[in-house]
Amino acid sequence: MSESDKYRKSRITDPVHGTIELSQLEIDLLSTRAFQRLRNVKQLGLANLVFPGADYSRLAHSLGVNHVTGKILDSLRQNSDVEIGDEEYELYRLAGLLHDVGHYPFSHTFENAVSTYYQSRSQPDLFAHSAQMLQGETQSVSDEAVVQTPTSLNHEDVGRELLDHDPEIADVLKRYGIDPADIHGIFARQLSKGGPAPRFANLISSDLDADRIDYLSRTARHTGLPYGLVDIDYLLSQMRLDKSDRICLDPSALRTAEHFLLGRYFDYQQVNFHKTVAALEWALHDVINALLVSGTLDCSPTTIRHKITTGAWSHFDDLEVLSLVRELENSTRSDVTKAKVRAVTRRIPPKLIGSVEFFDKRDRVTEYNLNMQFLNTICDELALSFGIDRDLWYVWGSEKMSLTKVGTYLPVSMTPADLEGNADAVQQSIFIKDGEDSKPISTVSRSLMNVLSQNILFSSRMYVILDDGNDRARQDILTRVRQRIGDKVGLNNWIDG
Repeated sequence: MSESDKYRKSRITDPVHGTIELSQLEIDLLSTRAFQRLRNVKQLGLANLVFPGADYSRLAHSLGVNHVTGKILDSLRQNSDVEIGDEEYELYRLAGLLHDVGHYPFSHTFENAVSTYYQSRSQPDLFAHSAQMLQGETQSVSDEAVVQTPTSLNHEDVGRELLDHDPEIADVLKRYGIDPADIHGIFARQLSKGGPAPRFANLISSDLDADRIDYLSRTARHTGLPYGLVDIDYLLSQMRLDKSDRICLDPSALRTAEHFLLGRYFDYQQVNFHKTVAALEWALHDVINALLVSGTLDCSPTTIRHKITTGAWSHFDDLEVLSLVRELENSTRSDVTKAKVRAVTRRIPPKLIGSVEFFDKRDRVTEYNLNMQFLNTICDELALSFGIDRDLWYVWGSEKMSLTKVGTYLPVSMTPADLEGNADAVQQSIFIKDGEDSKPISTVSRSLMNVLSQNILFSSRMYVILDDGNDRARQDILTRVRQRIGDKVGLNNWIDG
């Protein structure tokens, strides 16, 4: 069977990419219960409560990433004098297909709630151990106990566990002679612990990877917003390899790459960080925390691994968690928790009191932090003045809203001066071909990113959950906030909600 025929075993019609062709191996993975679970995990969390069409699944997105990965590899084969073997080609497509298989229900909001909860549980143990060390009483808290302090698994950790221990996925990979560690290496951007990154790791994790390309196009299609309407086909056709086998773009695609980055910037502002979406996600975060505190949910590493090995993970999805959330409204005695549950299940979002934003150099982060502290102080005062429980107030902030993203766990903007000493971070930038070599788009003098990548949108907002119809209280709160803010530097561009 020829390589082209191999990926024609099955065809799926997709609203974004048209026809997606799959190999038998990909079909077998697609048919596993752990992968089918992604049908019931929404890519955009609660965004569909604001944009009704934005309810597409992580399964649809994963198929798209698999398809785009193949198109990028095809473009590299055509445009560069490079050998990409069939096994390597297959491996990157599989990484694209499986990159989100470990996502929790409601994705990042759930994961953040789990991480916060287990970190808070671990702190007392660590503090106790530190105090006993200072007092010379380390014998009473063993090193083993500290190592076993409760932690949580992020979605990439869960993905690795699924590849290794999910009975169906592990069986498929074994039958086809695929080593899960090779896929892990692409996820982690290293071939082995401490080893070099796979040469095409940017296909799955970078500023211009298959994940972001599909995400932006798919979100535009399903929200009806125009920000993802970028000439993706042209971008893919202009992909090259430089002399170091680094994926880059032909200089003629510079403006299209800038358009892509701008589109992603506006998309995140208008969808993920939409004022109502952000408010609903906060309520969901706290509701999930309440489920964890009550013991209704257990997402410890031991329990997650047990779900995977027993197959229970396959139905741990949005629907199961939403059912628990609805039950919580009846079982909880907390009026605060009831209000947050209603925010999610009845779409009664917290009210935006106001916001302050500025787009400037990263060194204004101190001012941003002071704004956040001051707004939290105001919330403390207003909670007492108006007799509204402090847990119904929320100060939201996103200091990481920039046009370039160099890495998932690194600052989202890097100036040219930041480049040295951050080798892997730099590799995740968009590179523009420069002779036989290439360089990050932020260092190209004629690029908008040469200036804009040094800036960040600093955004702070104040929310409160009020009783239905209590608009008078909201107006009184607004008046009090304006009085407190006055002409305070940094908050003089306050905008009422």
